[in-house]
Amino acid sequence: MACSSIPPAPVHPPVRPPGRRPSRGSRRRPGSGNAPNSRFEPALTELRTLSRPDLDRLVQAWLTHAGLRRVEASQTRHAPATYQAVLDHPLTGRAARVQVRIHQRRNQLQAHHVEAFIGRLLRLGVSSGVLICTGGVSREARWIARLSEIPQIQLLGGEQWLAELALSKLGLRRLRLWGWALDLQKALPTWTRWRQRPGSHPAHPQDRQSGRRP
Repeated sequence: MACSSIPPAPVHPPVRPPGRRPSRGSRRRPGSGNAPNSRFEPALTELRTLSRPDLDRLVQAWLTHAGLRRVEASQTRHAPATYQAVLDHPLTGRAARVQVRIHQRRNQLQAHHVEAFIGRLLRLGVSSGVLICTGGVSREARWIARLSEIPQIQLLGGEQWLAELALSKLGLRRLRLWGWALDLQKALPTWTRWRQRPGSHPAHPQDRQSGRRP
């Protein structure tokens, strides 16, 4: 006697436990932006609101510590802070220009920010640049930076930059076991005279032209 085929048991999706379902806006992808419980707080928030003169001094100390020379600001007050320096090749001794741009913002760096920076470097003939954003870096921005061979672009989020400053012992002091704060008076070395182009202010050329003090 032939056995009749037994239909398979229906498969039901798992039952979600009762509770409020998280919204799409509250979900955070891994590596997207700075976590709210960052170990570099309150330094990360302070860095986002740091005044331009203090940011100029911090960048000058960081780049000088990294072995760059002739550090100078090359943008106005209302644009993202942009700096230019010279890096000597360790073997050949050949000097190459490097530009650094810093976006002080809460949101992530996007692809169009990277494209604009690449276009600037191409116009000026600069072969490498560093782009920093205190709000973190999006996946699309990193993808655009990886595609660029000339100029070469390095992207740093706010936490990555603060980690380098802490490693170099520049501009930071530890508050507790997992906390850092900016300390420009104690942590930064004695400032050398800011190198500037003839006839222009190092940080704010518009202030010098209008007769205002920075």
